[in-house]
Amino acid sequence: MPSTPHILIVGSDPALRDEVETALTALDGSASAIQAVGDVRQGLESARRRAPALALVEMGPDLRELKLFAAELAEHSPGTTIAAVFRPDSFGVDVSEAAVLIEALRAGVRDFLRRPVAPNELADLLRRASGTAPKPASAHGRIVSFISNKGGVGKSTLAVNAACGVARRHPGRVLLVDASLQLGVCASLL
Repeated sequence: MPSTPHILIVGSDPALRDEVETALTALDGSASAIQAVGDVRQGLESARRRAPALALVEMGPDLRELKLFAAELAEHSPGTTIAAVFRPDSFGVDVSEAAVLIEALRAGVRDFLRRPVAPNELADLLRRASGTAPKPASAHGRIVSFISNKGGVGKSTLAVNAACGVARRHPGRVLLVDASLQLGVCASLL
């Protein structure tokens, strides 16, 4: 990585800054562009003054502070990419990780990092945040996704019916991908 953008870390865990610095050092030997603050209020003040390229926000099952931070940051520093950093075991057994991540996306979070922060994942995040990630080859067409956190709600039925309907109009130009690795049923529905 040729240059490290200004990174704002918002969270109460001091080990998070150490993880990010270690990951950056493994990438390019530099960790000087990091500022860590302990809470959302300090994070907003810092973001207003310095307009970081990336804000890493510690995330738990309660997203109220994260939503507040994302809304305020979008208003005062729209060029800042917000990424939530979390431990997979921090949500508890009764809370769906997928539901929390979807709610965070709706609040304005653009990306996620799992802890402990790995250098290659941080490098990918920095490339996406800076817009230098490789772009996929352009293709003509559309991608339509049928997604739900819950099973048995009709995702596969809708996907198969939609694919068949479009395939009647455009024979040989439709691809149906069943990404359910556990129980893919689209083939049997066809």
